[in-house]
Amino acid sequence: FTAEGESATEVRNSAARSHGGALGGSYIFAEGYAGLSLEDYHNDYGVTVEPDVQIQMQRQRAATAGEWRFAPGSGAAELLRRLSWNASNSRYQHQEVEGSGEIGTVFKNRGKDLRLELEHVPLGASGAVKGMLGLQMERSEFSAIGAEALVPSSQTRSSAVFLLEQYTAGPLTLEAGARAESVRVNSAGDAADAEEPRFGAASSQRFKPRSLTLSGSYRLSESFSLNGQFNSSQRAPMFYELHAQGVHVASGAYERGDASLGLERAKGVDLGLEWKQAENFV
Repeated sequence: FTAEGESATEVRNSAARSHGGALGGSYIFAEGYAGLSLEDYHNDYGVTVEPDVQIQMQRQRAATAGEWRFAPGSGAAELLRRLSWNASNSRYQHQEVEGSGEIGTVFKNRGKDLRLELEHVPLGASGAVKGMLGLQMERSEFSAIGAEALVPSSQTRSSAVFLLEQYTAGPLTLEAGARAESVRVNSAGDAADAEEPRFGAASSQRFKPRSLTLSGSYRLSESFSLNGQFNSSQRAPMFYELHAQGVHVASGAYERGDASLGLERAKGVDLGLEWKQAENFV
């Protein structure tokens, strides 16, 4: 139905046109590899709840990934087996274009992330303990300029270290994982010349989520195994969960954040009996 209640065979303002491309390559050598990829994507589409508004969106991303395996006999190889990395730099923007051609609200987001994993050599007389130490860092800068901006310009930074270890002895396998994180969310608040202040003064909030996972598996036979897992996780609120204040036109909802939000916490326990059996098909 149209806005006037008349029936129609097409959804108004639902047309879309997109184009993009990606290019990547890797260099492979005896100890590992290193790769680089580039991506560009554009999408222009209509907003069905606003018949005269078009969205012009674009996203660019550059990423690199690689792995270095320490050669046997080297000094580092006595303790370390492998170093791997993933890193990216992305830019996102979408702007709302009115029917008159005037640019309305403009949303921008720039993000960077880095992840490093360092695997140690198996420990113990029989190499029963395997694991890795990791580092993850992320940074994003978000801005919204225009009358329909429902969140203030914000910057989010996070850094985390994590550890994963596995112990195997015959039919028994034990695994443990831990993650410690630090997250800082900075809000620019209302602009000095804001006609209708909504977001308050500039602010900065810091969170320290912690997560832990313990799991075990005992193989009872070739087909049956007994499994168990305990996990405790924490998550910091996103900037829009803290500071949103306004109408989200695309969803038709009024979103309201809560700057007093703390960590989201979850705990879980799983117990199970697993059965596997291979089948041969002719």
